Amino acid sequence: MRLPILALVLALTGCTSALQNCETAAQAEFNTVSALILETRQNIERGYAIERTSDTSIGVQFCIADQIGGNFGVQFCNETVVEETETLIPIDPAAEQRKLATLEARLDVLRPVMERELAACRAEFGT
Repeated sequence: MRLPILALVLALTGCTSALQNCETAAQAEFNTVSALILETRQNIERGYAIERTSDTSIGVQFCIADQIGGNFGVQFCNETVVEETETLIPIDPAAEQRKLATLEARLDVLRPVMERELAACRAEFGT
C-alpha cells in the first residue's frame, strides 16, 4: 500500500519544476505582506473588518444505492457540511493606518530581498 502512495506523491511532485519551487519560496513572504496590505486598505475603506470562519459538521442522510447486480436500496450516507460565516468587526481607523504604514515599510524591505532571491533562483535553475 505504501509503494503506490509514494509513487503518486513522487509523480505529483514532478509537476512543478525546481525553478517554480524556488520562485514560490522566494515570493512567499512578499505575497503574504501584499495580501495583508490589501486587506488592511479594504478595512479602512469599509470602516470595519470582516472575519470569515468555517464550521464543518458531519450529517447523515438517506441515499439511494445501486447495488451490484441491479438491486436498488436505501442506505445511510455521510454528508460533510461546511458552513461559512462572516462577522463584521469594528476597527480603530488610526490603528489600521499605523498597521498599513508598518506593512508598507515591511514590503519595501522585502522587495529587494525577493528580487535577489528570484535572481538567484534563475541563476541556479535557469529561465
